[in-house]
Amino acid sequence: MICTVLAGLMLESSQPSLCTPVPNVIEQAEEDLLNLRLTTFLPIQDSLEQAWACNGIGIPSEIAHAWLLNAAHLSLNGQNEDAFWVWRAAAQVSPETWNPRLGTQFFEQYQHAHAESLPDSSRLAVSEVLPRSIQIVIDGQVQALPAEVSPGPHVVQAIHRNGRTVAASIIRVSPNETVELHLGDFVQAPARRPAIWRIPVSGAAAGLSIGAAFLAKSQDSVMRQANTQAELNQAFTRQKAMAIASYGLGGLALTGSISWAFY
Repeated sequence: MICTVLAGLMLESSQPSLCTPVPNVIEQAEEDLLNLRLTTFLPIQDSLEQAWACNGIGIPSEIAHAWLLNAAHLSLNGQNEDAFWVWRAAAQVSPETWNPRLGTQFFEQYQHAHAESLPDSSRLAVSEVLPRSIQIVIDGQVQALPAEVSPGPHVVQAIHRNGRTVAASIIRVSPNETVELHLGDFVQAPARRPAIWRIPVSGAAAGLSIGAAFLAKSQDSVMRQANTQAELNQAFTRQKAMAIASYGLGGLALTGSISWAFY
């Protein structure tokens, strides 16, 4: 029971800092677009960058949904050439994803861009030496840089080796262009405050582990003084239970200490 409670507390504290989920940002942007609140739709890029900076690796279908809305917005503003590359980006990142709420007129534009067979003619490179602990993820896929990419928007994320997203940016690439990434310009993930209370919890688990080990050891004398087989079996069962509890609590204490130090 004690192990279960302590483990639950540690798992709860290991969750990342709260930030707006990507689907929530997309849902709000969709409502703004469909209700022609075009001025409030404009900050979607900032909101998406913040969301992709702290919600884990981007999901292709969600990226495609964002691009579909962006392309429709550009088209409504008469920016059809820009919209073409965004329609095409949506089709490339997740070809099976479409938003039926956008209607048939936009679907025709999407299909036209999807049908265009154009080679990847642009590149993403990095202008600095990245730490070994950092990986670059482009549109949900880990990539080694420089990388050939298609013209249009791309979600670029910096991912720590522990799987935590540390920064993100939406990079728009023109045909035949090479864009150098500067991670310092990316939107950074919110600072994660270490859960200080993990220290006393880990200490308590360590203390209970030592206590359980002592109780397990004490059963040796009980078994030596046993007068019947039943008493011997009972003492042995208690010793085994205490030993299991000691190992479990010790592991929990170690896990809590490591997670506090590194996560």
